[in-house]
Amino acid sequence: MTNALAPFIGPPGLQIVINSGQVIINGNPLTIPGTKVSLSADSRTYIYLDYNTGNIVSNITGFLTSNIYPIAIVDTTSSSVSVLIDSRSDVPLPAPSSSNLDSIQNLNTSQVVGFGGTTNTLILGTSSSSNIVFTLPRATGFSGRFIKIKKVDSGVGTINIVGFIDDLSAYLLTNLNQYIILESDNNSKY
Repeated sequence: MTNALAPFIGPPGLQIVINSGQVIINGNPLTIPGTKVSLSADSRTYIYLDYNTGNIVSNITGFLTSNIYPIAIVDTTSSSVSVLIDSRSDVPLPAPSSSNLDSIQNLNTSQVVGFGGTTNTLILGTSSSSNIVFTLPRATGFSGRFIKIKKVDSGVGTINIVGFIDDLSAYLLTNLNQYIILESDNNSKY
């Protein structure tokens, strides 16, 4: 699994952090430093790597149509991040091994999801042309266990994951092979 250019909620307030990473532009490797991206209140911000400049760029009008690598879409309230959508479409999910995964579920309808076995669960979601919702179980009682949810189709439908994920109430998967790995804090959230 790669965390290159991974978006995540950083310090409280109207900002997120983008991990550092290395990309190849015109055959040349370019190291992109990690950065904080400031966000506007009550808005949707599109964050991407501009291949022409090698810089992390953001705007509130949408992704450009060429020479960019989409990183994230972020919705905000007046004072904090409300939704963070990882838009990196080419981040692979590692193959499950028998030592860390005991349940694989193929799902294509809205439902409450949970741990299918005694350790960790991989959920392969197909949303096709309609949106589906996966509702997470309470995190209590699942200390150190993981749920991995991956969108495995290129349809226009989204997979909305709802529950207590960090300080978010939802996480949206929109692209083929986009995924999230959640670990229970054994208390109230993932």
